[in-house]
Amino acid sequence: MKVVDNESYLKEMLFLLQENRQIAIPVSGNSMTPFLCGGRDFVMLRKCEKNELRTGDIVLYQRIQGQFVLHRIQKIRGQNFYAIGDAQSVVEGPISVERICGKVYGIQRKGRWLGHRNFFDWFFKKIWIHVIPLRRHILIIWNRIHFCLAFCFQKCGKQI
Repeated sequence: MKVVDNESYLKEMLFLLQENRQIAIPVSGNSMTPFLCGGRDFVMLRKCEKNELRTGDIVLYQRIQGQFVLHRIQKIRGQNFYAIGDAQSVVEGPISVERICGKVYGIQRKGRWLGHRNFFDWFFKKIWIHVIPLRRHILIIWNRIHFCLAFCFQKCGKQI
């Protein structure tokens, strides 16, 4: 098995995107939780044009410093985009369209591809993107509920 660092891996993936190929990459990090989780989810990316991008879309872009980031478009102003991770409260931008490498067209969770017509996709695209000041508090409550449910299900031998 060959081990490749993330940056080299993503540069190869960028080449495939530029060739108009679809690619599936694993999610890493936790900036997009609870919608996307590192180590659990994969995303299907394709190259896209500026006119295909909408508020709420998840895109892969390269920061000026060189890091690759998978975040959600929070707003579009002229030729610039502003993005934020679902677990974050600080919007990043402006991001020029040239730095956007691809758009997420599919999500694989626990081996199953999710369609775009599910409650969670709608919620994070339409609601979550507009409650940035409240996110921290909502996530604290969510984590407590999730912990309690996990504890209860563990007691009865089930997983959530």
